[in-house]
Amino acid sequence: MIKISLNINARQLRYPLIAGSVLLLLAAVYSDANQLTIEPLIELLGVVLILITAAIWRR
Repeated sequence: MIKISLNINARQLRYPLIAGSVLLLLAAVYSDANQLTIEPLIELLGVVLILITAAIWRR
C-alpha cells in the first residue's frame, strides 16, 4: 500500500491534474486524426493522474 505524505500542499496537486487533462485532450484530438498505437496508454495515464489527484484531495 502506498502511504501519501500529509505535507502535500493543495497547490502542488494542480500539476498532475493539468497534466492528466492535457494528456486526455491530446489523446482525443490525435485519435481522430491519426491512429496512434499508444493512444490507450496515453488515456490510461491521463485518467490515473486525475484519479490520484482526486484521491488526495478527498483526504
